Amino acid sequence: QRLPILNAKDSGDSTSPGVGLDGEFRDPWGNPYIISIDYGFNDRTRDLIYSRRDVIASGGTTQVGANGFYNPVSTTSDNFEFNGKYVIWSKGPDGKYNKGAAYDKLDNRDNVLGWTQ
Repeated sequence: QRLPILNAKDSGDSTSPGVGLDGEFRDPWGNPYIISIDYGFNDRTRDLIYSRRDVIASGGTTQVGANGFYNPVSTTSDNFEFNGKYVIWSKGPDGKYNKGAAYDKLDNRDNVLGWTQ
């Protein structure tokens, strides 16, 4: 659909922030951004890490997740989606994430999260 969502600058190498010679888009710490896109054109985006209940659920067994995520399937499954066209995030300064920890705990607490509806 040719929707412009990003205006990134070239970095000139493969480790600096921006788009590297290798085609990777990197954050201010040189880590690649993780970008998930609504390929179904239904304004719902599912990210590999942030679709997990352990990461995004707002406490307990609920279908409501943090930061605008929702689970349309059940309270116990890893099917959280963001109601929007894309999800973009980075591992932050430590360059780590933890697929079993909440979005604001352990290695995930410094992740840079950015998505829009």
